[in-house]
Amino acid sequence: MRTNHSQTKPARRGFTLVELAAAGVVLVACLALFAQILFLVGKQERAAEARQVALRTAANRLETLLAKNWDELTVTEPTAEAASAEVLALIPSATMSVQVSLATEPVDQPPAKQIRVEVSWTDSAGAFVQPVGLSAWKHQPRPEANE
Repeated sequence: MRTNHSQTKPARRGFTLVELAAAGVVLVACLALFAQILFLVGKQERAAEARQVALRTAANRLETLLAKNWDELTVTEPTAEAASAEVLALIPSATMSVQVSLATEPVDQPPAKQIRVEVSWTDSAGAFVQPVGLSAWKHQPRPEANE
């Protein structure tokens, strides 16, 4: 029994058009998902950088206030101040507020003034972002005993 090789169909090799189309659809879906992930990662990086710059600005302002003498720090309500150029370049809607208040607790300690610096801003959609705030206490120097 011999088979006639000329009458049998040769085995198909390669991909069909349906398989190629399905692979193309999967590739396009993966690329679209990858583009969305890249966009979200970039957005998160910008938000993190904005937060770091705001924190650095608040820390710098708090440090300059702490360097003042006790008498130079006047008790004030929260007052708005202009944010630094570095912050405004990255966060155009940034505002900074400073408040100095007299801390009355604990009673057995010398008086202290609480200094609070807060930087707040809105994101690109106009929604308020959780502000960055720092606080410190400046204690009144004890009178030196003259002997």
